[in-house]
Amino acid sequence: MRLTVHVKDAHKETQIKKNADGQEKKITRLMTTLSFSGVEESDLQTILSSIQENKQGTPVKHYFSNEKTPGLARVRANKQQ
Repeated sequence: MRLTVHVKDAHKETQIKKNADGQEKKITRLMTTLSFSGVEESDLQTILSSIQENKQGTPVKHYFSNEKTPGLARVRANKQQ
């Protein structure tokens, strides 16, 4: 299963990237949603406590979902005959 955790007071990460013109631009990322794949329900408390220990934020809400590969269509394509 996949575990998705929403956090508050998330750590801000600032990166410097160059655009096509060669100019530098600062980008600030705020990771408020964390996702873990291949998780069992018994691992929940360990993961939630490790999020706080690593100072990634305070878990607010979490839920389990079926393991699905991101980017693949969820709807069956119509076959033309």
